[in-house]
Amino acid sequence: MGIVLLSFFWGLARLPLADGIGLSFVAPLFALLLAALLLGERIQRQAIWASLAGIAGVVIIMAGQFGQGNYTGDALLGTVAVLASTVFYAYNLILSRRQALVAKPVEIMLFQNLCVAAVLLPAAPWLAVALPGNLWLPLAGVTALSLSGQFLMSWSYARAEAQYLIPTEYSAFIWAIVFGWLFFDEAATWTTLAGAALIVASCLIASRSNPKLAEPIEAAV
Repeated sequence: MGIVLLSFFWGLARLPLADGIGLSFVAPLFALLLAALLLGERIQRQAIWASLAGIAGVVIIMAGQFGQGNYTGDALLGTVAVLASTVFYAYNLILSRRQALVAKPVEIMLFQNLCVAAVLLPAAPWLAVALPGNLWLPLAGVTALSLSGQFLMSWSYARAEAQYLIPTEYSAFIWAIVFGWLFFDEAATWTTLAGAALIVASCLIASRSNPKLAEPIEAAV
């Protein structure tokens, strides 16, 4: 997650929000393959179709954006950085499933954030800056949202196979479109909306599969 955060946010600073999030959704397809290789899951047909539909949605969106021909060199570097982060994030999803079967969500959150801190701390003497007083409240809000997401993800991965949950990652793109429009005045094109429709369809396809639920264990309660 430390590598994911560094590469993803570095790239996101150089791309529109919807584009950055869209590129990151190559990760679920990688994670689906890793679920079969590392977790021994038998990937169901619905999960495969769901991931393909989600990827098709991302391709449509990115084709519309890159077709405008107004990308700079920084945007290209940002694209590479986001794509690199997807590889590590895909593996993180697999680790989330493994961890959720043997540990409580709060335990997972604690050690994951300790590891992220260990990755970032060596750079602190050179790159750390004092946070302005007016940003402490927004930072607390971001922290609360992040920890809530970590908790819910850990809780979910303890109760269903990765192949069932991974395609739902695509739904975050819908929020990227909405928030990009609300907070950054980034208008959604017809290609973005068409791709978003495919992403929603991928989540609906995934929800119709019949995953093998995780065995109830005390640590996951």
